[in-house]
Amino acid sequence: MKKPAQLAAVLALLAQAIPVWAEQPEWYVSGGVVWTDDDGSRKIDDAISGGQVNAGGQLSEHIGLEGILGYHDIAGFPGQEHLELGVNVLARMAPDFWVSPYALAGVGYLDTETTTSVTDNRGTLSFGLGFRLRLGESRVALRGEYRARLAYRGGEHLTDRLGLLGIEIRFGGGPDPIVDVDADGVDDHVDRCRHTPAGASVGADGCEPDGDGDGVRNTLDACPD
Repeated sequence: MKKPAQLAAVLALLAQAIPVWAEQPEWYVSGGVVWTDDDGSRKIDDAISGGQVNAGGQLSEHIGLEGILGYHDIAGFPGQEHLELGVNVLARMAPDFWVSPYALAGVGYLDTETTTSVTDNRGTLSFGLGFRLRLGESRVALRGEYRARLAYRGGEHLTDRLGLLGIEIRFGGGPDPIVDVDADGVDDHVDRCRHTPAGASVGADGCEPDGDGDGVRNTLDACPD
């Protein structure tokens, strides 16, 4: 089959694009294994069948754009090799929090070749949900995703469902920004009181002290002891 040669060519093009991405304020690369639950008419096995590489960046605080490259070698009768290229738009919720869910929608192209030398090329639409789980304060995160991929040809389509689990690494952008909405010196990632008054003295948890533990902060407690 020709898929390995095609995959190598696409990877070479991505390698040439890396210096361009590196000039952007912030970008990321992710990779992981993919479990494929294929459309029943394909008559192939549901299994961990290959992998996927994503590369992209943020267009705004909540909206991201990424390219995807997927390769799957799936057993069955006949067996199939899939080469997928696509572009996804991601809408991230709570992008600065330690876990950031997202929704995605995308378009692409799916090149399929079978062990009987039959080829099937289709345009695709994808819709899905996922999450990014930050690993401490590093630029590395765990990424999980589940999406439905509709592969169109003529007036009919096949619907495959793909689950992804992998690692995402962020680059560029300088040091990670400190988000501190109430300007009390405590990062919002650990701040339990994110709206303390300006100039208030706070503890490590971002809350004003309560010396006698009665639930009333000292600045408002008429009997602080």
